[in-house]
Amino acid sequence: MAFKVPAEIHELVPEELRSKYGIYWSSKGERYYVFRDVAHVYDPSKKRSSVKRVALGSIKDGVFTYSPSYLKTLKIAKLQEQNETLSKSVASGETRRPEPTTVAKPKVVREIQKALEPVVDPRLHREKVAYPLQTVLTVVLLAAFAGLTSAVSAAVYWRQHRAELAELIDDFLEEDISHDTINRVLRLIDAEQFHGLLTRMTSGLISQAVNRVFHIDGQAVTASKSDTALKGRYVFNAYDSINQVVVASLLIEEKKNEISTAIELLSMLDLKPGDLITADAMNTQKALVQYLAERGVGYCLAIKENHPTLQKEVHFLFATVEESRRRKCRTLDADRGRIEERSVTVLPASLLSNRFHQEWNGLKGGCIVKVTNNTEAKGKRGRNSSQTRYFMTTIPFSEDAAAVAGEIIRRHWSIENNVHWALDVSFDQDRMQCTNANYLSNRVTLNKIALNVLRAAQNATDVNGRRNSVKTMQQLCSTPAGAIETMGTALGLQGLLDGVKG
Repeated sequence: MAFKVPAEIHELVPEELRSKYGIYWSSKGERYYVFRDVAHVYDPSKKRSSVKRVALGSIKDGVFTYSPSYLKTLKIAKLQEQNETLSKSVASGETRRPEPTTVAKPKVVREIQKALEPVVDPRLHREKVAYPLQTVLTVVLLAAFAGLTSAVSAAVYWRQHRAELAELIDDFLEEDISHDTINRVLRLIDAEQFHGLLTRMTSGLISQAVNRVFHIDGQAVTASKSDTALKGRYVFNAYDSINQVVVASLLIEEKKNEISTAIELLSMLDLKPGDLITADAMNTQKALVQYLAERGVGYCLAIKENHPTLQKEVHFLFATVEESRRRKCRTLDADRGRIEERSVTVLPASLLSNRFHQEWNGLKGGCIVKVTNNTEAKGKRGRNSSQTRYFMTTIPFSEDAAAVAGEIIRRHWSIENNVHWALDVSFDQDRMQCTNANYLSNRVTLNKIALNVLRAAQNATDVNGRRNSVKTMQQLCSTPAGAIETMGTALGLQGLLDGVKG
């Protein structure tokens, strides 16, 4: 049986709203909501139409309160009317046009929406959709800063912070959004186009734009297993360790691997002469080296069994070449219950046979590197270990070549610790049970944008080497205002909440 609204409640609705309006009772909000139907929207996935409503206000304890969005609509209409009047006055020479008036928004929200502008809404009949693309993606991104990475958790975030979001975002619908709508939007958006959002949102976090060091490596999204991807889909990442940002991300297509995707990933980077790329042995490939050499970009690549002849000659040289031709560096670290000694030895790559200089462009003036890690674990259950690895690099052979190469090689592992581990632990990326390539790629892109911002905010608030963890930073972003403050800190913006009502 339909609930009948008492006549005295209708009497509380202002006179100017009494044409074509409706009222319903919300037991959750403990109030009556007054609305107006403005359009019928067809949903092709459900094969039925739904009604788009505009909130006019609410009634609680016998008092009618206008909806903030309705008041904003009235204000905009009034400004437009004033503007038309002024335009006529200017045309007739009666008055001078004043500076245009705009409704203030937080600087960070303006930055986000500016970055979202190139993203095209893929939904059919865009003029009839209930939830604008920019609004949906802005909320999903703010939720990602809080570590809420699924469509369900983003929809809950929308519902919990609806009032605050309405203060931040123009024309924000005061209605809950379903997780199906968020999921559908992320499935439909073109992944390549959406990746541009990572570039635009990251550009403001880069402080050093020359002689950058990029590390490339693959990461499995374990829960995305399917009949054709038994170990889950892989994402190929590029990490700038100097600026501490993920600069590119590429979902590896089925029936492909890192080797065939590496150059495609590198083409997404803003490479300049003097930059340097590091990669593990899988990507020690001649085509990749040739691609880098053509652009004046250096490299530091691992040498393993996939190049047996090169590996054998490198081992031989380190076993036979006299000490006077070697350059060495040794470091000692004690952390997390273990002592680790790193010994780095380099030899001039010119000692290699000419065939290798021809096969590996740019190597002749560089070095071959031997790195030995000896780890002594504290405690009775600790295990000691020793590992030796070999590399080739275009870093010029010099007195400090061992120290430079050692630091570059050590930085390569930051992509595992600072990116892959953080994405899996703090953003649950390896638990994304999704087989749709578009959704998976776009979700991963949002995760990396959020991680970049949180890392930058970490560094900006670092005091004497002590800083908040990523999890703590996510807690600080649990509300829209907290997320805006954090992103503003990362970007160095001031006056972040200009235009937000108190």
